[in-house]
Amino acid sequence: MCGICGFAGFKDDTLLHDMAERITHRGPDSDGFYSDALAGLGMRRLKVIDLSTGDQPLFNEDKTIAVVFNGEIYNFHELKKSLQQKGHTFYTNSDTEVIVHAYEEYGDLCSKYFRGMFAFALWDKTKKKLVLSRDHTGIKPLYIASVGNNLVFGSEIKCLLQHPAIPRDIDYEALDKYLTLLYVPAPLSIFRNIRKLPPGHTLIWQNGKQSIQQYWDLSAAASAGPAAGNERALTEQLDALMKETIQCHMISDVPLGTFLSGGLDSSAIVAYMSMASSQPVKTFTIGYGNKDSSFNELEKARAVAKHFGCDHHEYIVEPNVVDLLPALVASYDEPFADSSSIPTYLVSQYARQNVTVALTGIGGDECFGGYPRYMGARTSLLYEFLPLALRKGVSGMLHRLPESSTSTNTLGRLKRFAKGGTLSPYERYLSWVSFYNAAEKEKLYSPELRRLTPQRNNLQPHLGYFETTDADRYLQKIFYVDVKTYLADDLLAMGDRMSMAHSLELRVPFSDYKMLEFAFQLPDHLRVRGGTLKYLMKKALAKHLPPGIITERKQGFMIPIARWIKDEEILPLLNDCLSKKTIDTRGFFDYTYIMRMLDDHRSGRRNYSDQLWALLNFELWHRNYID
Repeated sequence: MCGICGFAGFKDDTLLHDMAERITHRGPDSDGFYSDALAGLGMRRLKVIDLSTGDQPLFNEDKTIAVVFNGEIYNFHELKKSLQQKGHTFYTNSDTEVIVHAYEEYGDLCSKYFRGMFAFALWDKTKKKLVLSRDHTGIKPLYIASVGNNLVFGSEIKCLLQHPAIPRDIDYEALDKYLTLLYVPAPLSIFRNIRKLPPGHTLIWQNGKQSIQQYWDLSAAASAGPAAGNERALTEQLDALMKETIQCHMISDVPLGTFLSGGLDSSAIVAYMSMASSQPVKTFTIGYGNKDSSFNELEKARAVAKHFGCDHHEYIVEPNVVDLLPALVASYDEPFADSSSIPTYLVSQYARQNVTVALTGIGGDECFGGYPRYMGARTSLLYEFLPLALRKGVSGMLHRLPESSTSTNTLGRLKRFAKGGTLSPYERYLSWVSFYNAAEKEKLYSPELRRLTPQRNNLQPHLGYFETTDADRYLQKIFYVDVKTYLADDLLAMGDRMSMAHSLELRVPFSDYKMLEFAFQLPDHLRVRGGTLKYLMKKALAKHLPPGIITERKQGFMIPIARWIKDEEILPLLNDCLSKKTIDTRGFFDYTYIMRMLDDHRSGRRNYSDQLWALLNFELWHRNYID
């Protein structure tokens, strides 16, 4: 696991070293550089595989091709053997070296042969060509920026901002998308001149020109047709796939463990890790005190750890949000308002005291239908048979009822379902994953921000994914959209930044592209059946997990953000960041509407925790990166 950076089109060794220095946290063990008249490659290394000979950059036999690499390639042993049989010579036991020879053998789109999480930069000195590539599902990040005909890249935005010609201008379309979704979707970044290389894509720069090609897309799995077999056969296939995938994600030359929330996904990982390991699995979980006990899954995590004889580590936290938020903002580089970043940051911090690598269940909900909104999506297809006037009446009635600040907020979910039930299927789902809708933005945005975001009601990229996928079922389309957006740009990005802030490598077996391809082909009733989420996954895990884990409702790592905003814990910070002086100085938002949201939230009329959290994080980001 590393951080990478560099450029093509010029030489500047001082800049290259400065860029690498900014991502030391991603690789505290060593650094490495390559430079010639037309390119510079830099990296920081966290040693995980081939500790003695795996330093980068690595080269081909005649050193005309150099590569720096962030991530892991889990099938590198098989690839290495195949490439050796084709005549390639290897000098290390590193998975990184496979990239060089795969490029020689298979060309620019060699990434389609890799199974893993990766972002790499390869310089072909003979052809004067730079190849950048990002893994299938977007587990590892890669940012790019054009400076004239030159190209600059890095694992994090802070690398690119070292280049003096890259301005810190806000992309207002990205800001609008952030307030809608709580994250900035690819290929946008919050900076107008910086973009994300999309997952499953490769960029080629040569002679001042660049092109981007897609080498993998989940929707292509639909061409294979539905997953073969009856329910029993599919259950057995899934059991075998989870076992094989998690086992290959355990390849490591350093200590590893797993996050354990007590939910189905993390418990499944513990189960299969225990089968594959001769030693007790190290597990890590966090919990809260009595005031926020509804957010705890400590008892479930303890039960799972005890059942499998784990080396269990449990931490009770009282987060100091005022101190934590600046660190989170600095780790992410963009405004980001998924509050799960706080427990992810904290559990990564604690886990790093014991291990260098940790597995986590990110992706399990997308794969197997774990979100309540998936059940809502299936139910809504029946709900829309009711007269529109009746659906609008139900939505209006629910809207007037107060909401809860507990972890469930059932009424809040019902409100979102009912409101979505008055819309078309596409708009309905997008309304469920949006936090500021068009009407709210009209009230929140200043006249100037409304002028700068004329396309603020644009539903891209989500609607584009709905329309371009080969999926022919509503739930399958939703699955595709979530993998392309929420999974890649929220969950996986959060997991990467929060773990790498502590030099911890985070692995995500349920986001493995083979797992996603299998799940994409499943019929809807094997994901969600009646009132049961993750139906097939639960069937596959029934013989491995304690019965209580299978039947417990979903929760996962959560934080009491709604209560925090109501109470005194972050009141001084909120009052400062959302003061009239601050809001008027920025010129983006309407102070009166923000105060109305705060009043409604604290009175219990409406839970505006996510919306207010988004504004707070944007202001902190602005102070750190723009002021």
